[in-house]
This record gives sequence, structure tokens and C-alpha cells, in this order.
Amino acid sequence: MLGIFKNAKFWIGVGAFAGGLFVTSKCARKIAVKGMAAGMQTRDNIKAGWDNVKEEANDIYEEAKEEVAAKADGASIVKAQPVARKTSKPVPKKKK
Repeated sequence: MLGIFKNAKFWIGVGAFAGGLFVTSKCARKIAVKGMAAGMQTRDNIKAGWDNVKEEANDIYEEAKEEVAAKADGASIVKAQPVARKTSKPVPKKKK
């Protein structure tokens, strides 16, 4: 009787049975749902960041294009006022 515990096929069967019970459990479903939600949230955050980078690059390109056009026209270049942009870090106050 104790010889069955030394059989590898027996332990594979026990593992498959336990794995089958786990996969169909509520705990496994919760883990899968949370993992999927975290993945989707990460994807949305990366997409938002990428859109931000594209907008910044497009703004820089348009400003450079305007400067080139102004130089070609012989007009003086007028610097645009800086635009307030959202930053993730707070701006430190200057010391007097």
C-alpha cells in the first residue's frame, strides 16, 4: 500500500486533481479578474502617457515650424509665452 506513494504517476494525478479544483474555485477567479483589471489599467495609463508625449512633440514641432517661417519672412521672432502644463512633481518655491 505504501508503494503507491513512491509512484510518480500517482503524484501527477493528485496534482492534476488539485489543480482542477483550484482552477474552478472562486479564489482563482478573483485572482484572474484582479490580474486582468490591473493589466487593463496599466495599458490605459501607458496609452495616456504616450498621448501626452505625442502632444508635447507636436507642440514643439509646430513652434519650430513657426520660427522657421518667421525667419524666412524676415520678421523678428517673438517668443511665445510659456504654457502652464500639468506636471506630476510639485514645483519648488524659490528662496528669497
